[in-house]
Amino acid sequence: MKKIMILHKVYSIIEPDRLLDSDPDMNDSNADAYCDLITKVICIPRRSEEGVLHSEAYRQELLEHEIIHALLYESGNTPEQPGGSEELVELIRFISSYIRVTGVSECL
Repeated sequence: MKKIMILHKVYSIIEPDRLLDSDPDMNDSNADAYCDLITKVICIPRRSEEGVLHSEAYRQELLEHEIIHALLYESGNTPEQPGGSEELVELIRFISSYIRVTGVSECL
């Protein structure tokens, strides 16, 4: 099991073969992954519910997305606040990827 430090909190990253229907964090959800903000667990499954293997690139995108959720939460935003919205999380992930790919960070 991998661990990651997010604003002085340790999150565990688990990579099960697939998400379980019995997982309470997946109730009423279409998500491919999740971040449990209470138990500090990020779950990135290797396969979809249909059993299709996720590519390494897609799993990396899922991990970045869930880390941003954790970062926003640990910085004081709750899932009900604007910082918890999927659109904002994806925008932050896109900007982060853009900076990394284009080398813009070297100009800052």
